[in-house]
Amino acid sequence: MTATLHLLEEERPRRSFAQQVQDHESLLAGYLDTHITRNHSELTRLHEERFLYNWFRSHSEDDGPLFAWKAMEPVLGRERVVAYATSLIKDRRVGARTLGTYLGILRRFFGYLFVI
Repeated sequence: MTATLHLLEEERPRRSFAQQVQDHESLLAGYLDTHITRNHSELTRLHEERFLYNWFRSHSEDDGPLFAWKAMEPVLGRERVVAYATSLIKDRRVGARTLGTYLGILRRFFGYLFVI
């Protein structure tokens, strides 16, 4: 089974950095477009857009930006979100309601990606 997965990864064409950025932006745009079908206000869409762009920017790594698919890695992705929530509580003293709002935005975005 592992050999099969490894083979499939090798057969996949390598995406250029520019293509990865474009793919990531398309995923964000697709999610943000769901606010229209969910009949949310433009203010809600702008708030989530600003939050998501800032979250991904602030979680960039030494080797480049954090892309949506990397943020969803099974173990590391969850650890990243838990560390983020912990830092908000400890360092910034964010209230429970704000923390819930931020984590809800991430949950909905990652949930959208999971069902694509």
